[in-house]
Amino acid sequence: MKRLLGWSEAFMASMAGSLIRCEAFPHSYAFRSHPLTITRGHPLPLGASRSGDAVNFVIISRHATAVWLVLSEPCDPNIHVEIPLDPDLFRTGDHWHVRVVGLPDEFCYGYRI
Repeated sequence: MKRLLGWSEAFMASMAGSLIRCEAFPHSYAFRSHPLTITRGHPLPLGASRSGDAVNFVIISRHATAVWLVLSEPCDPNIHVEIPLDPDLFRTGDHWHVRVVGLPDEFCYGYRI
């Protein structure tokens, strides 16, 4: 098992037997020239919910084998950021979830499944 920086020993112990891979974050992401920090997030509540400087995204899909969070500017059909969600890290049951720090107040999001 590889370690993710900033994760507590208690959390790591609770994840014993689960696969946690640093490869889930192979790229750095930015939106409007602001760096984004990607973490696992929480499986509830559903949808997009802002908490401080982060947004937690959650979608339910029982049969999805791959999910990408897609970010764009409001009223702009072009995709600016696409974040792949590793099912070993960003999936709890049928809930796919990710927490993104650094997003502006206004943005559009969707999913590629």
